[in-house]
Amino acid sequence: MFSRRLVVVVLSLASITGCRRTEPQPAPAPVPVPAPAPAPSAIAVDAGAPAVIYRTATSDYHVDDKLAGKGSTSMVSTEDHFATQAGEDMMKGGGNAVDGAVTSAFVLAVTHPSAGNLAGGGFAVVRIGKGNAAALDFRETAPGAATPNMFLDAGGNPTKDSLAGDRACGVPGSVEGLYELHKKYGKLSWAAVIAPAIKLAQEGFAVDERLHASLERVAKFHGGSITTAPLWWPNGKPAEVGTTVKNPELAIVLERIAKEGPDGFYKGATAKAITDEMQRGKGLITAADLAGYKAVWRDPLHTVYRGKQLITMPPPSSGGVVIAMTANMLKSVELGALPWHGSE
Repeated sequence: MFSRRLVVVVLSLASITGCRRTEPQPAPAPVPVPAPAPAPSAIAVDAGAPAVIYRTATSDYHVDDKLAGKGSTSMVSTEDHFATQAGEDMMKGGGNAVDGAVTSAFVLAVTHPSAGNLAGGGFAVVRIGKGNAAALDFRETAPGAATPNMFLDAGGNPTKDSLAGDRACGVPGSVEGLYELHKKYGKLSWAAVIAPAIKLAQEGFAVDERLHASLERVAKFHGGSITTAPLWWPNGKPAEVGTTVKNPELAIVLERIAKEGPDGFYKGATAKAITDEMQRGKGLITAADLAGYKAVWRDPLHTVYRGKQLITMPPPSSGGVVIAMTANMLKSVELGALPWHGSE
């Protein structure tokens, strides 16, 4: 794993409700919106060796040991076993780490609806060999019509509009960002890395305990949606474990993206469907907002911890800054001498 051909990709994908990056939108400053915890996806692979995957799946932040296995050449870790398997298969089929990461991300759009979706955004940190690192910002941006007080009522009190409903939506960045990442570093064709997600949307997949629990948690926000409730909350209750879920409409959207790239999402029939829903649900995203979205390459944040260099995401992500601060706070502490979970 530590050869000069090492490729490391770290993706962080967030759902549609999240903090907004302001450029390239010309109008008011972005409005911070609380986001669900991102669904992380990390992939590392030696480009010269066959992929053997270390797999983990998480549920409420606990590792599922039953899905863990070790390998010497690569690693995939996602929130969902379908996405992990798809990333593994893509690399075994000749793809590199970026192909695997993008594949996993699109599968998450099908099987993990609370995060990693097409209507969200994220970050990517890539390292290809020594001294060659890059960071890609594809978080959502605020719609041009956003205002500082849009989530307050007449009395200045916070409403639920930042958590539920079309007004909570930012301009999506996932499709543009994943396309940009793949265009620069991917090996296989764009259509090939999206194909597993299309197949799952068309043929269906079984709801597992993690997904069922997630649907229970967010039911109060989305269970009344006229578009998503029939799929995820049939008869007013979360889809039961073992239920097969097919999403043919999402398959059509993914097919447009596979064929046309970002234009298949930010323009044309999909863009019209988004703006029509915005008008119906009193959301703010316009056709101009969608057509104007661009992912941004940024310089990664570098810090050193006990002689090891850490390469992380810079702002607008807060994670890299927090890691750097934590590393500096702990660099003089002998952690190994402290008791596990002790007050010290």
